[in-house]
Amino acid sequence: MENHIKGLIPGTMYYARAYATDGEGTGYGNQVSFTTKPAESMTMFNPELTYDSIQDIDGNSYKTIVIGSQEWMAENLKTTRFNDGASIPLITVNPSWNQPLTSGYSWYENNEAVFKDIYGAYYNWFAVNTSKVCPSGWHVPSDEEWKVMEMFLGLTQEEADNIGYRGTTEGEKLKESGTYNWVQESLTGSNLIGFTGLPGGSGEGNIMAPFGGEGYIGLWWTATELSPDPNSYAWCRWVFWDASWIGLSEISKRGFLNVRCVTN
Repeated sequence: MENHIKGLIPGTMYYARAYATDGEGTGYGNQVSFTTKPAESMTMFNPELTYDSIQDIDGNSYKTIVIGSQEWMAENLKTTRFNDGASIPLITVNPSWNQPLTSGYSWYENNEAVFKDIYGAYYNWFAVNTSKVCPSGWHVPSDEEWKVMEMFLGLTQEEADNIGYRGTTEGEKLKESGTYNWVQESLTGSNLIGFTGLPGGSGEGNIMAPFGGEGYIGLWWTATELSPDPNSYAWCRWVFWDASWIGLSEISKRGFLNVRCVTN
């Protein structure tokens, strides 16, 4: 079985040496070295589809893909500035965090070097709600815009309007293929439409578990809130490692999720 070591920086050489310790002491094996894949080769885009590209205000480049009547980013957003040039506050997440009710972003496990170019950044809903987090000419999709894409995948209107687990195999069409990023036990995705959904996990606003789920679940904000109360919730979408449906649920606006953008 193929094994993966998590938490390594892309495009970096590492050295390793096996050892064993017993009552006689410690013995060492030969030193070996390996170089991790560059970030751009760690994501399995659909080779049968044609992608375009855009850049954000930080100069980050993203693949984009046409899905039905919409054009979506095929990678998670990772900008640190709004499209008007203003900085988005970086929030360092820890087990005793007190999340503000204002715009912010974070990196998974506060580790930009390892996670930025794979899973992108994680934004709270207050950053989403500014309408300035996506590149100019793009925006965070509303709940209804997500449903347009989901019905293109095969959901009925009734299924799309449901809350919770929805559809049958539509989630597989969203997920990146293979198990390089998804856990090895995952029901592999087909990435049929090129969305290339990755299991970036989230920071759900729970002070006992500020970040988690990497390898098992991918979650993305919608721009639709349940209530204007800042202590309320907004809708999100998610796909899970051992399931083939698409989830729709509410999550605290204080939570930190990945973001995909669509054209205006």
